[in-house]
Amino acid sequence: GTNTGVPRGSLSIFLEAIPQAHWHSDWEFASIKYAISCIRWPTSSNESWSVKKKNDVWTFKVNRHDRGWHDFLEPSEVKKFIGPDGFICVRGSLEQECLSRCFLQCSQTQNSSFSGSNSEPAACSTAQRRSGVWMPSSTPPPPVPAATTTATTTTT
Repeated sequence: GTNTGVPRGSLSIFLEAIPQAHWHSDWEFASIKYAISCIRWPTSSNESWSVKKKNDVWTFKVNRHDRGWHDFLEPSEVKKFIGPDGFICVRGSLEQECLSRCFLQCSQTQNSSFSGSNSEPAACSTAQRRSGVWMPSSTPPPPVPAATTTATTTTT
C-alpha cells in the first residue's frame, strides 16, 4: 500500500470513477460534491444508529480517478463500527446537483443508440462539453455507473 503516515489498522475509504471502454480518453467529471459515510450498527435496543460522514468536492478524471481518506476511521474507531456479522457498512453518495455531470454523452449521439457507431462516440469529456461540442439528447441514454466506493484497512 501507499505509505501515508496513517496508523496501522486505520480504515481507508475512497470513491472511485471506474473508466469504461466507451469513455473518451480525456474523460472528466468536474466539481463532484460527494460524501462517504460509515454507519455503525446499534449494539442494543436502547442504542440508535450512528454515522461518521465526510464530504468533499473533487474533479474525477483520467489521472485523478479516486478520492477519499486514508484515515476515515482511526484504529480505535474501527471495532466500534463492525456489525454483528463482522461487516462495516459504508455508503458513498453524490449531491443530486452533480448527477448530470456524472454521465457522458456527445451531440453526435443525439438521435442514435447509446452505444453509438464507429464514427459516433457514445461518450465525451467534460472539456468537450464545456467547449460547446456536447449537448443533451432528447432521449437520455441508460445510466452508466460512474463510481464505486472502496474500503481498505491500512496495513503499513
